[in-house]
Amino acid sequence: ISYVTDNRGDLLSAALTIIRAWYTNGKPKASVPTLGSFQEWADTIGSVLAFAGIPGFLTNREQTQVVQDESLQEWTAFFDVWWERFGSRELTADDICRVVFPAKDAPVEYLEDPLIQALPGPLVINRNQGDGSFKRSLGRQLSKLRGRIFNGRKLTDAGINSNRHVRLWKLVNPNAPPTTLFDMEGGDE
Repeated sequence: ISYVTDNRGDLLSAALTIIRAWYTNGKPKASVPTLGSFQEWADTIGSVLAFAGIPGFLTNREQTQVVQDESLQEWTAFFDVWWERFGSRELTADDICRVVFPAKDAPVEYLEDPLIQALPGPLVINRNQGDGSFKRSLGRQLSKLRGRIFNGRKLTDAGINSNRHVRLWKLVNPNAPPTTLFDMEGGDE
C-alpha cells in the first residue's frame, strides 16, 4: 500500500495512458465472461486490460467461487452447531469466547466441543492468538455476515447489551411467524 501511495501520480498517469491508447485505437472489444448487471463495466475493464497485453480478465471466477463455497460451508457448519447449542438466544462475542476459551482448569476434553470443532478457518487462526484476538475477529466476522442466511437461519444484529455495551447476535428463522407482544384486538392476554 505504501508503494501505491508513494507512486500514486506515476500509477495514475500509466493507467490513463493505457486507457487513452485503447480509446484512440477505437476501443477494441475483448472477450469477457458475462457478469450480469456489471457487464458494461466488465467489458470496458477487460478490453482495456487485453489491449494492454493482460488477457484473461474474470477467467478465474470459477476458482474464486470454489473458495467462497468452501467458506460458506465452514460458516454454515459453525452456525448449525451454534443453533443446536443456543437456539435463537441473543449472544455476545464474549459468550462464544467462553465456550472456546473455558476456565484454566477445564479438562482437555473441552477441545472436542462441537462448537470448537466447527470453528471456521479465520476464527481458528485467531483462536491460536488468544481470547482478545479471537473475540475481535469473531465480532468482525459476524458483522460481515450480518443478514446472511445459513441453512435456513438468518444471522441478525440483536442490538446492544445495555449492561455490557456490546453487540448482541441472534440466529432467527426468517420464515417463522412474528411474535406479538400484545393483543392487536384490544383484549387482554
